[in-house]
Amino acid sequence: MKPILAAAPESGMNWVRFCVEKICCQRTPGDRLLISKVDQPDAAFEKTYDALGEGGADQNEDWQVLDARDCRGVRLVVLIRDPVEMFVLMAKGRLNGMRCYLNNIQFYRQMWPTDRQIFYYEDVILDPREMYLLIEHFRLIPPNGYPGLSINEMAKNWDDFTEESCTLNEALYIPEPKSKLQKLWMRLGFGQIGMSEKKTLRLWCYLRYKMSDEEFALLQRYDPPKVVPRPTVLQKMMWFF
Repeated sequence: MKPILAAAPESGMNWVRFCVEKICCQRTPGDRLLISKVDQPDAAFEKTYDALGEGGADQNEDWQVLDARDCRGVRLVVLIRDPVEMFVLMAKGRLNGMRCYLNNIQFYRQMWPTDRQIFYYEDVILDPREMYLLIEHFRLIPPNGYPGLSINEMAKNWDDFTEESCTLNEALYIPEPKSKLQKLWMRLGFGQIGMSEKKTLRLWCYLRYKMSDEEFALLQRYDPPKVVPRPTVLQKMMWFF
C-alpha cells in the first residue's frame, strides 16, 4: 500500500501536494496541480481528510475511510494545525466540526506500531527542512529522467514556491479574486482573531474530553490552558455523539 497523508481541511494538504510535485516530480492525488493524471496515472501517496470517516462527508478520494488493521507497516503522516485556528477556519465555530481533526489524530494512535510521523502545519509552511523530512519519510524519489530538487535548492526557492502554490490554489478553489487582506487571512491563518477567552476555553475543554493523554500531548506546542475545566454532565451528553 502507498504512504498515507491524513490532514483535516485547512491543515496544509495542498501545500504538501504542491511541494511533492514540485520537488519530486511525482503526481499527487486530487485535482490537478502541476502534473496531470495522463502523464502519471499513479499517485505518489494516498490522502484523506478524515481517516475514520466520521466527519459526515461522503466517502471519495478526499474523504476515504481507512482501517488501521489494513494499514500496518504503511508509512503515515498526519498533519496537525493549531486547533483554535481550525475551530474558526475549518469548523466554522462548531465543536462537532472538529471531528475529522480528532479522527486523524486518533488514527495516528491506532496505527502504532508502524512507521508513523506527526508534522505540524506551521513547520512545513515556514521551514523547507521540515518539508524535506516529510518527503524523506514517504521515501519519495523523482521518476527516471526527472532531476528533482535538493534541500538547498528548496530553501533557495521557498518564497517562490509559496507564491506559486497560493496562485494555484486560488485558481482551483477560489473563483472570485480576493483582496490582499483576504489573501493574508488565508495564507497566515489569523483564525484566532475574534475568539473570546470563553470560547477558547470551551474548545480546549472539548478537546481534552475527547482525546486520550497521548493524543492531547500532541497539541502541547499550542499552549493549552494549564487547567482545563471538566465538562458538565450536560456537555458530556451533548458531546457523546
